[in-house]
Amino acid sequence: MKIGFQGRFLDLPFTGIGQYSAALVREFGTMFSASSLRHELCICKPESSVAGKGFQRHVFEQHTAPKFFTKSSVDLIHFPYSAHPWRVMKVPTVVTVHDVIPWIFSNYSNGILSHMAHVFSKRSVHYASRIVTVSEFSKNEIMRVVGIPEEKISVIHNGCNEIFFDRSSECPAGEECFERECERPYMLYVGGYDTRKRVARLEEAFELFLKECPDALLVLVGKTHMANDEKKLACLYRHARMFVHFSEYEGFNIPVLEACASGTPVVISDIPVHRELFGEAAMFVQPDDLAATVSKMVSLWKQPASLASFGEKSRRVATQFSWKKCAEEHLKVYESFPQSYILHPQSSP
Repeated sequence: MKIGFQGRFLDLPFTGIGQYSAALVREFGTMFSASSLRHELCICKPESSVAGKGFQRHVFEQHTAPKFFTKSSVDLIHFPYSAHPWRVMKVPTVVTVHDVIPWIFSNYSNGILSHMAHVFSKRSVHYASRIVTVSEFSKNEIMRVVGIPEEKISVIHNGCNEIFFDRSSECPAGEECFERECERPYMLYVGGYDTRKRVARLEEAFELFLKECPDALLVLVGKTHMANDEKKLACLYRHARMFVHFSEYEGFNIPVLEACASGTPVVISDIPVHRELFGEAAMFVQPDDLAATVSKMVSLWKQPASLASFGEKSRRVATQFSWKKCAEEHLKVYESFPQSYILHPQSSP
């Protein structure tokens, strides 16, 4: 099978979609070269970073990539985010819808062109032969918001890079290393600064937290650090006394999984997807109730036995997720299309 893979996010490793895309390409490369599987991955990437923005992004998604896949005679196409062409393709298509955030949060539309792009991306999901998503929560949201029938959606969890499981991995000797040189215990946040992440709320909570634990630090890690050095990021997780994340809405939340894999106790917002994925491992808080949230954080921070217990629970939960398993389940989706489906794809919705 010749599998077309739309690779716009392969050069954006600091994003969740970028991590997902890169992990699938890496795992498929290993699987296809080390087995008797007669599959080939055919990747289409923008020629420059400019093609990933604005109108050029539209040209790439709607014209360049589909034309490339047609010319390459692929048997199936996977769009690893909501970028299906606005028409039926001649071969089966798989689209990964990580979440419905752009379709329910108005602040993700920056102007009329952005708004229209989100409108059409939502409609185009109906043209896909199969939808993949990353959690049961996201599946239910796709059914509710987009109107996709349940039988058309496959849930495949994200994975986590192996470096976060490796307790022996440290920053090279001689290199500047905050984690190694820091003499004060710190709590860690890793992720974006979108409004829904509620980083400002976390900072408010930390101000109150300092009154009880004045020696503590709050370390905020954004996309630049995440992209530049994964080994240092793994070290940050491993040395953190606690990982915190107050997001109000997620489709999955890879940083929480990375923290769990590192054996770091996690304190996270009590939202459905967090309960689904990390229920056994996390301390859940309601960030809207700041006093109660800070009280829980302080209580955990001051109890070494509880920290150790949550750390072990975190690692156990994280072992349920892997990019290898994720890739294997994607391959099952690819292989599920009968020959008759490939010859006669679905009609326009």
